[in-house]
This record gives sequence, structure tokens and C-alpha cells, in this order.
Amino acid sequence: MVKQFIKKLSTNLSFVFICTLSIVFVTPTFSASGVEIQKWQTSQGVPVYFVERPEIPMMDIAVVFSAGSARDDKNWGLASFTSTMLDEGTTTKSSIDIAREFDQVGAQMSAGADRDMTMVSLRSLTDSVYFTPAFHLFLDVLTNPCFPSSSFVRVQNQTLDVIRQNRQDPSNVAQETFFKNLYSDQPYGHPILGTEETVKAIPLAALKEFYKKYYVRGNALVVLVGAFNSKQAHDVGEKIASSLHAGKAAPLLPMAQQQEKGKNIFVTMPVTQNTVMMGNVAISRNDPNYFNLLVANHVLGGLPMTSLLFNEVRNKEGLAYAVYSGFAPLQAKGPFVVMLQTRATKTAQAIHIARTTVKKYLNRGPTREELQDAKLNLVGGFPLKVASNHGVLTNVINIAFYQLPLNYLQTYTTNVSKVTARSAKKAFDHVVQLSRFNTIEVGAQQGHG
Repeated sequence: MVKQFIKKLSTNLSFVFICTLSIVFVTPTFSASGVEIQKWQTSQGVPVYFVERPEIPMMDIAVVFSAGSARDDKNWGLASFTSTMLDEGTTTKSSIDIAREFDQVGAQMSAGADRDMTMVSLRSLTDSVYFTPAFHLFLDVLTNPCFPSSSFVRVQNQTLDVIRQNRQDPSNVAQETFFKNLYSDQPYGHPILGTEETVKAIPLAALKEFYKKYYVRGNALVVLVGAFNSKQAHDVGEKIASSLHAGKAAPLLPMAQQQEKGKNIFVTMPVTQNTVMMGNVAISRNDPNYFNLLVANHVLGGLPMTSLLFNEVRNKEGLAYAVYSGFAPLQAKGPFVVMLQTRATKTAQAIHIARTTVKKYLNRGPTREELQDAKLNLVGGFPLKVASNHGVLTNVINIAFYQLPLNYLQTYTTNVSKVTARSAKKAFDHVVQLSRFNTIEVGAQQGHG
């Protein structure tokens, strides 16, 4: 559960809302080196990224807007609320019509927001009998939502129910408290879904205004992955771009400011184990030291079962079932996080050992053997991340949105291999700052003062 939560923090891979069918299609012989990304601009200037994968007659489409919760302003939860309302009806179809018509052609559509972006996605078979009606309906939902008042209160109440449920999950409580205290009143400082108070206060007009401002051609990019050829992909890109309303790109977010000194925060919850998160503001996704930091962290807390943190906290002391660390890069600097769960009576000891392990690692850096093990694990596991259309789509969305090199996937192994013990230590020393660690503890009894 802890590892899943660490992954959830990141917009890098898992924090992307992409619609998938119940079956994940995997091509065993496919490798990252075989992912060739084609890029062009439509006649309206919208960037399109395309990966041709003819093995399976499927097409994945994602239209991505710079419209994440960081754009909520004071209406916390607005970006998520807007995306959730998108398929509640168009000017000509009800939500029931939309669901039925997608179901009739075996297609699925999804929309959602994370901290940086909103993604509206479609998955469909490529046969024109299925794709043509699915794509036309997708464009209708994307460009003609009517935000019906009849659905507004229902979706609002559903969102409030999720927020209340999240308050019963110590991992979610820890995450929200961590971001709140780390970023304060900066754009990343509030929950993506908002709070009960802010969601209740959002008027329907705010959703319409958010859509009008951010779901526009100048603020969009398109990602296509599947069994279309280049001409078909160009046609799809043109149709999407020409259907979108004109508008301007969202301004760049201000880079998150680092706190001078970390805080210790305790949140009371009636649970059997304490959840601990600690870390500091770290890096943006296109940080030039990304691969140095990736490998360095893998040694500290990324390697399953054999990382330094796992060895010290779990293997030697038996204080936690699992302990992990990781970077959650965002456009305007996401955090570095160490997370663990342990008994309340052992929390102080677990935190002390985890911090001591980080401190020692900062002082000495990775050994040659540790570095090699981390590289082998990263390189060996990477092909699985692009073995399915969904995996490729997720990666290409991040490449497109964060403006990473087009050959990012093809050069991943090379970039990991280039990391040296010296470059890893230097990068890690610069970013991970123990004195600025915010430490969040959620549990029934405070174990750390």
C-alpha cells in the first residue's frame, strides 16, 4: 500500500487519468527502443504526438490541457469538478445518451485532472464502423459540454462523498497534510478534489468559465497511440484542433518556493498504525539532473526489498512492512518523499532511523555496487512501462506536456547508464535537504515529538 501511494504522488506515470478497456494488450517483443514518436503541428498550431503501433487494432487518443488543480485559484477542486462534469451532457445529448452510444461501439472515454493537467481520453477499435461514431461523439463531448444544472448537484455530492471517504484513509490524509504544509498557499498546496467547504462553494458558472478559459486550442496538445498510419493520425489531429475553441495558453506556473525550515505535524486518526511522510520541495519534471536523481533515489528507497531504507528500517529493525522514497516531479517543482507505516510506539525510532539513513547516504553517496544494482533494476523494468498502448500513451503524455526530448524513451537506458556515483551524489546533495524536511505523522497516538 505504501509503494502504491508513493506512485500516486507522481504525475510522471500513475497520476494520469487514461481510459482503458478491461483487457490490457501487451506486445511481448516490443521494447522502449522501438518507440518512435512523430511530432507535428496542426494547421491551427496544436502540437500532435503520434506513436504508430499496428500490432493491435486499437487507438488511444488523449487531449491534454494545462488545466490541473494548480489553476484552481481559490475554488479548490474546480479543475477536477470541471473534468468530471464534461460527459454529463452536450448541447444535443444527455449523459445517458453518451454512455449508451460509447457502449454500443465498445469505446471508452475518460476525463480527469491532476495537479498540472487535465486529460480527456478515448480508446476505440480502429475499424471505421466503431471508430468513426466513437470519435464524433468524443469530439462532441470535448467541445460542446453543456454542464447541466440537473447533474451539477449530483456530481457535487459524489465529489463530497469521495472527499469524506479520503478523510478515513490515513495515506490520503498524510498526503493532503504534506502538500498543505509543504506548499502552503502556493498552487500545489491544496487537495486536487478540493475540500468540503470549497467544493460546496463552487458555483456552476465557475465550471463553465474554467472550461471556456482552459479547454482551448492554444492550451492543448494531442497524443495518439495505436494502429493508425501517419495520414490517419494527421486527419485525427486536424479534426480535434479545428473542433476546439480558440484561446490562449495558460501562463507558466511560478516555481514553488522552498521553506527555510521543516515542520513536524501530527494528525489524530483512530487507526492501528501510524503513517509517516517526510520530505521537501524538490524538482520539476524537466530538471537536467533527473536521471542522476532517479538512480540515486533508487539506491536509497526505490529498489524493492534491497534499498538502503528497506534494509535499515525493515530488515534490520522490523519497524515497518515497507518503506520507500521517491521524487514526484511537477511542472513547478514537486516533492521528494520518504514514506513508511509503523506502530505508534515505534514511530519515533522508525523516523530516526529513516532520517539517519538519508543523512548517511547524503554524506557518502552510492557505492559502485549499489549504483550498478539500481541501474540494472531500472533498465530491466523499463520495457514493461511501454509494453502496452496505455503505457506508451502515459509516457508520451509526460514527454509532450513537460517538453522532454522526443527520443526520451529510446535514450532512457543510455541516460541511466551514464549516471556515475559522483554525479548521483552531487545531484542528490543539492536537492534533498534534511533541515527542510516536513514530517507528517497520522495515527491514534503521536510517536514522534
